[in-house]
Amino acid sequence: MTSTKSLLKDIQKNQETFTKSGRKLAEYILLHSDDVITISISDLALNANVGEASVTRFCRQLGFHRFQDFKTALAVDATQQEHGIDPNLGSFALSITDDVIDVASKLKNNLNTILNDTITPIKPNEIKLLVDKITRCRDICFFGIGSSGIAANYAYTKLMRIGLKAESLHNNHMMYIRASLLNKEDIAFFYFSSRRITRDHQITLISQKRRGYNDRINTLPSINCSQDGRSCIDHG
Repeated sequence: MTSTKSLLKDIQKNQETFTKSGRKLAEYILLHSDDVITISISDLALNANVGEASVTRFCRQLGFHRFQDFKTALAVDATQQEHGIDPNLGSFALSITDDVIDVASKLKNNLNTILNDTITPIKPNEIKLLVDKITRCRDICFFGIGSSGIAANYAYTKLMRIGLKAESLHNNHMMYIRASLLNKEDIAFFYFSSRRITRDHQITLISQKRRGYNDRINTLPSINCSQDGRSCIDHG
């Protein structure tokens, strides 16, 4: 995969190796990198006057499986440039030769990247809408298995500490049962790997949908508590 520390430079350097559509994309991305971080694949295709399939091929040529992965790397690249992060520390990988300052710098860079990845896709209007729904709902449920369960439990604890009624479930059997009891006054968050939604979450969602509470299912921005977590909110 192309290193995030030099993504824009690599695009610029390899422009001549791209297809005609690839060169259009490269030109647009180099001129509007800040905008590309926040737009959809269809918007990028439209703005660059290419097809969505061309965007996907372009991302894969650079070593990214999905457009979202490319956008994340682009956001990291922008953050490193904005904050003057040493590119030699961009990988965050610790070495036996690192001294205390090297370790501290890599940790700082890593945290900056996590914060940027979390902030970049946030849409203020959606957050305001979500907060309003959370304050008015009956129950708030967090579902997560394994490391995703840690993130779910962390969110549950935070809400409980400010006086909101919430619960966190990590056992798949209990998740099925609790999901079947959700109604349109409840909100449920499903934490899962960004690479795939687990079979347990699929069954839980199906259980909830069979009761007719599938009016809206949205994917929220990546939650970087475990570096690869995602959250899905289901509400009436």
